Amino acid sequence: MTSPLVWVGAANGHAFERDPLPISTGDETCPHRPVALKALSDAGIDWRSVCEASSFEPICATVQADTAVAPLLVSTVPDGFQVITSRLPRLPSFSINLYQPHTGPSEIAAELARHIREQLATRAQRAA
Repeated sequence: MTSPLVWVGAANGHAFERDPLPISTGDETCPHRPVALKALSDAGIDWRSVCEASSFEPICATVQADTAVAPLLVSTVPDGFQVITSRLPRLPSFSINLYQPHTGPSEIAAELARHIREQLATRAQRAA
C-alpha cells in the first residue's frame, strides 16, 4: 500500500503559523525525517525541533498540545488532528510493506496481517 506523507497539526491549531516552524519528527532512524526537513529547506522555511523521538506517542503529544506540527503518513493520522494544506510544502508518498515468512505465516500471524491491512485501508479512506 502507498500512503502520502502529510503535515499534521492540532485541530484548529496555530503551530503551523509560527516562525520558525516548530516540528516534531522521528529520530535519526525515521525515513520520513530527512524528507520532511529537505522539503522545508527547499521551500525556504525556517524550523526548530520541538521533539525527536523513536516512538509515536511523544510526537503526537506535541502536536495535540499545538506546540508543533509533524510529518505523518496519512494512514496513521490520529483522530482529532488536521492535515495542513497551506503554507507547508507537499511531501511524497511512502510504500508500506508487510513481510511474512516465505514458508507462510501461522494462523495467528495471518489474522494479524489481515487486521493491519484492514485498519490501514480504513484510515487511508477516512483521510482521503
